[in-house]
Amino acid sequence: MATSESGTVCGTVSADIPTIDFGPFLSDDGIIAGDTPTPAQNAVAEQIDKACRNHGFIHLTNFGITDEFRKECFEASSNLFHQPEQHKLENLSRINPKTNMGYSPMRTESLNRNRPLELKEAFNVRFPPANINDYRGCPPAFAETAKRLQTVLKEAAIRYGYACALALGR
Repeated sequence: MATSESGTVCGTVSADIPTIDFGPFLSDDGIIAGDTPTPAQNAVAEQIDKACRNHGFIHLTNFGITDEFRKECFEASSNLFHQPEQHKLENLSRINPKTNMGYSPMRTESLNRNRPLELKEAFNVRFPPANINDYRGCPPAFAETAKRLQTVLKEAAIRYGYACALALGR
């Protein structure tokens, strides 16, 4: 138990969220190739099934983003947000509430209307081809990295769908 500044006793909650290595679904064999699942894919599907039934959440690792690529993504984002404020305000496409795409400067959004504006800035993108992202004013590496990240995440989501289908068939 912890005590807040006002002296109120607060309970602490810890959740053991299962970590699952998704690696077996990255190779183009087994269920991904339309064949019988590999033993490793079956083992991962079993872990997903158990975790979803017992916890409702999983921490998925090894789903296609390497440490090197993660660092590249953070560097590209850092380069975008460290541009001069005037450049960002004048050259980046502004957030559009209808599409939720574009640049949102500091203190322009609040996810909770009962709270103050948030101390964050964002550049929201969405998946093409249904959406066309406007990267005008962004460093070239940001646009390319964002596109690559979307490709990796889309492929991971498709493969996760296969894993869940396999888990549901148990």
